[in-house]
Amino acid sequence: MGNTQPVRADVRLVAATNADLNTLVAEGRFREDLFYRLNIVPLHVPPLRERRIEIPLLANHYLHKYALENGRGNLRLAEETIDYLMLYRWPGNVRQLANEMRRLAALAEPGAVLMPKHLSAMIAASRRTVPASVRALDPTEVVVRIDQPMPAAVQHLERTMIQRALRTSNGGMEDAAAMLGLSRKGLYLKRLRYGLEPPESALERNGGAWLQVPMSQRLMYPTTGTIAHGRWTSLTRLPRSLSGRPMWLSGGFHQNGTNGAKGARDRACVGI
Repeated sequence: MGNTQPVRADVRLVAATNADLNTLVAEGRFREDLFYRLNIVPLHVPPLRERRIEIPLLANHYLHKYALENGRGNLRLAEETIDYLMLYRWPGNVRQLANEMRRLAALAEPGAVLMPKHLSAMIAASRRTVPASVRALDPTEVVVRIDQPMPAAVQHLERTMIQRALRTSNGGMEDAAAMLGLSRKGLYLKRLRYGLEPPESALERNGGAWLQVPMSQRLMYPTTGTIAHGRWTSLTRLPRSLSGRPMWLSGGFHQNGTNGAKGARDRACVGI
């Protein structure tokens, strides 16, 4: 600055940010020309919580560095203390870890082994071990024992997921199948296998009712579009999803679930 002759300089500029510069440029909040001057060799460094394997090495490096600065000799981290550091989220990344090691070195006795009680309250409180038998399960969680045959574990998981999907969709087969990533036929076959019925709310929704057929006697005829076949126990108005669709009773044909056909007490099937 101020010189009349140009001066050659050989420098390497390293710029770092935790902001999304592409977004800032698009929003006009960062100069586009400056961005392209700096954006030559971009390097993405993941946050510390995504590379936890580096935490022990970095912690010991900074602890040794600040122990020398403070004349504390050879400070060491206990294995349990390292476990706390590994499980913490580190929102401040490496800078926060370095500051924690500096604080430990400043307060420690010379040559001490640093235990979890020496950590800052925020890090010490982040690890809470609760027995599985005590912790309340989230509505979307299920406990599956691993000391059982795999088919039994899979059956327990599938049954639980299907029951939740049926409750969430209020008995809507299409919605439940979509939630589970199944076709309607696939969901029906699994319900058949596990003996699962739709929730009561599905039977009474919109003033409808359901043709109640024992699951053990139901068959599937995809070529004819039949969804239920067996001995029936009661029949009232059909749900709206079947409104206006014909129902065949052995010995006769009826519309919308009216009964009275010859042999209707023996077998019935609903056409879709």
